[in-house]
Amino acid sequence: MKIEAKYKDDIILLVRYLKWKPFHVFPLGVAVGVLKGSASLEREMRLLMIQHDLVKTFPTHVADRVKALSKKHKKIPAREIKKRLDYRGVVTLTIDSADTRDIDDALSVEEIGDDITRIGVHIADVTYFVKKDDLIDKEARARGVSFYPPHDQPRIFMLPDELTTSMCSLVEGEDRLALSVFFDFDKKLNKVSKHTIKRTVVKSKQKLSYEEAEDILCGTGLPNEISNTLKKLHHIASKIQAQRLKEGSAFNQFQDNGAPMAHVTVEEFMILANVTIGRSLGESFQHVLLLVQDPPVDSALQMWQKEFNQVAKHSTTLKNYRRKYDTNAPPGSKQRQLATLHLREALWKKALELSRNGGGQELLEIFSREQHAPLIYSAHWNLIELQRPTRPACSSAANPSQYKEHHGLNLTDYTWFTSPIRRYVDIVVHRFVHAMLDKADDTPPYSQEELEEICKEMNALHRKAKKFHGACELMQFCLQLKENTTSTILPIVTALDDSFIQLRLPCCKDIPSRHLRLRFGSMGLNQRPSLEQGTGAHVKFCPLEWKKKLYDRVAVPKPPDGERQQSAQDWHDVNPNQFLTPLPIRVWDDII
Repeated sequence: MKIEAKYKDDIILLVRYLKWKPFHVFPLGVAVGVLKGSASLEREMRLLMIQHDLVKTFPTHVADRVKALSKKHKKIPAREIKKRLDYRGVVTLTIDSADTRDIDDALSVEEIGDDITRIGVHIADVTYFVKKDDLIDKEARARGVSFYPPHDQPRIFMLPDELTTSMCSLVEGEDRLALSVFFDFDKKLNKVSKHTIKRTVVKSKQKLSYEEAEDILCGTGLPNEISNTLKKLHHIASKIQAQRLKEGSAFNQFQDNGAPMAHVTVEEFMILANVTIGRSLGESFQHVLLLVQDPPVDSALQMWQKEFNQVAKHSTTLKNYRRKYDTNAPPGSKQRQLATLHLREALWKKALELSRNGGGQELLEIFSREQHAPLIYSAHWNLIELQRPTRPACSSAANPSQYKEHHGLNLTDYTWFTSPIRRYVDIVVHRFVHAMLDKADDTPPYSQEELEEICKEMNALHRKAKKFHGACELMQFCLQLKENTTSTILPIVTALDDSFIQLRLPCCKDIPSRHLRLRFGSMGLNQRPSLEQGTGAHVKFCPLEWKKKLYDRVAVPKPPDGERQQSAQDWHDVNPNQFLTPLPIRVWDDII
């Protein structure tokens, strides 16, 4: 294959590795394909799919099986409806991204008398169509999860499209089979008095995007049964979240989205359903599949406490995590009180405008998001870096203390139940739920050995999905920089020592840390920097000096350096807080 030198940057060779002989600098391979053209979203996405061994299309035998299922199940059989709770008459809605077609979950509210409010969490009953070890199930297990590339690129579904977006998806106005968890809340809506799990038939009355749901919750929609249902759901979800955070539960990820109230409404009920299913299965079977997360290493957590203990007191989420561990100052730490916190200048101006116009909810949102205050973001991100990965695990009654806790959520017996269209783990859990409803306690759908093997496979596939998502974000970010080389990006410093600065980009949180590490040795500094302690609590800073020659062809020539003494005016100081507004800590605490 001949490649002209002028085209070498626009061609990528796909090479199959053959072998690497001893004492040879390079391996031996054979070119099996060519990707031509300059860097573009389409080309880079194709390359990432090849690198991560992702295939969008399904094998012919799987596609044929789905076609047969589609013909057989054009309509839900009447005998199946009779076996289930018919919930089609209750107002049910879905909230998801605007372009989502694979809708796993729906929510409903029903008033039972004067004292009980019943919340229904309805999850697509995928296992009615996908039987254990059939052709579709084996393909879904091999894929593990659905992959969602950015920028409207084709999604790589775990299940064939007909199942994902039609037969199983809880689309608006269509009868669908579901597994439902019902929660009865008392009159004060503070706690669940009872829960039940049932097979159901549901019909979504309204598909809302997160943005549409947020508008309704902000009061911009006309009152109707959908808006009333949504507002009741959010009211209860807010109470659940407040109690959960009070008990020290914390998400491991930043909730960086444009519709915070809508996301809270969905997420809180999904968490509640997942932990309820996990505990119910644990009471019924000797072994179940749970989602677990081990706590951070003690020594690492103590280092975080030493560095950020005072900062954590002023964060709406970190103060709960801090309270969970009663993180008083570790021995040897200097507990200087924090005097100020910096907020992004543009956001402070927006906050002042909102305070004058009565935008209470938006105002609260500005101060509750960690990424808006660099020091709190740094504390939060460093805590996330300490967290161990979540993973599916087989919990056995023979060893009840093992594989039970989800550290980040501060919950035990937590499982994945709410996304069976997108995750194979949830399909496995659904089969246990069906067995529990059939009272088949003595005959679980999977043996302990089978479950342990599935957990091993799914852990690997979830790591693969995380790497793919990070690579997609990095690729997208690089293409944006290429298209707009003069754009201004405001990163946040999350770590600092005498050899490098660790940056994070709130807009691209999944880019691996190694790609955002800025080493002093590559910055052309005038001298080696030294790390110094700042004036605030546990704040470090590092002065950087550059000495560059600047040529001015217009001004009057100056004498050489040797003939004049260097003055302070020869240095140009750059304000490190030029995009930030300092707020006294008392003002900050009063706001949050």
